Amino acid sequence: MPYAIEINQASKNEYLIIEGDKIIQRTDKQPFLNISKMNVDGCFIQPGLAFYEPEFGQFYKNLQERKHKFKRLIEQGATLVVTTFFVDDPSNLKTCLSKARHLMINSPIDFVLGATVDIKHLTPRLVLKLSKEKIPFIVFRFSHWDDVYATAWEWIRDSIFGSGPLLIPDWRPERNEHRTIKKRYNDWYAYAKWLNLPVLAPIKPHEPLSKGQLKALGIYPIKGVFHPGADCDYVLCPALLDGSLPNRYDKNKPSVVVIRGKIQLADQMIYRPGFGLEVKIRMPKRFTDYWECINDDG
Repeated sequence: MPYAIEINQASKNEYLIIEGDKIIQRTDKQPFLNISKMNVDGCFIQPGLAFYEPEFGQFYKNLQERKHKFKRLIEQGATLVVTTFFVDDPSNLKTCLSKARHLMINSPIDFVLGATVDIKHLTPRLVLKLSKEKIPFIVFRFSHWDDVYATAWEWIRDSIFGSGPLLIPDWRPERNEHRTIKKRYNDWYAYAKWLNLPVLAPIKPHEPLSKGQLKALGIYPIKGVFHPGADCDYVLCPALLDGSLPNRYDKNKPSVVVIRGKIQLADQMIYRPGFGLEVKIRMPKRFTDYWECINDDG
């Protein structure tokens, strides 16, 4: 049965109409009398957060470790985790993907799977396989920039067909080269733009994704936004008298966390193993521009 969440922020009243696990309308008009209303006065409401946890399943293979980590994420307001699986053998891709999905089977929150691969294994054939599996991004590891510029990017670009995965560099220098990191990446972005490659700047792990990153990965407008058709994910944090937050909302401990219409945190943790679903991205970079992909503050 539909219900409405009344939002009173910045002296403006709005209503989110919820049905099942989806937001079906956002309006400033009073809903019908037969729709029950939920008032969130005294709290600041925000869309659920998405955290980037690379190779989550492989780092937390023990079930208790994963459970503890999931709880920490929910306590931070996470309703989605973006993670990767490592492709150690491109010919064994389906097995690697199957193992990754099995490790996430007890997830209490939704998740998005990307791929991590050494640059020597990054080939047009692998990119095509990952595109067919609806993997939205590929993190390619390398130690030397010579390996990057020796890669057949034109063939990889042609295998993507405009709707394939985004390419994210993961430079792991063998020596301390912190002074050249920014210049190296800027040179790479210019090179990628010249080749018309779909790229994304490296994502900081263990932090919420920005709106620009959500848009680039194709997660927006499924998650991270109050729009009709989006999942009913939201976080309630204690607010000041004027309805605003004291500091950054993603640094405040939430009072309530709701994922697809189900409460996961309210005074105490409600842990539902297996509740989380894999979010399949139809097309990355649908609602974004180039600058949002290379600017990690986007």
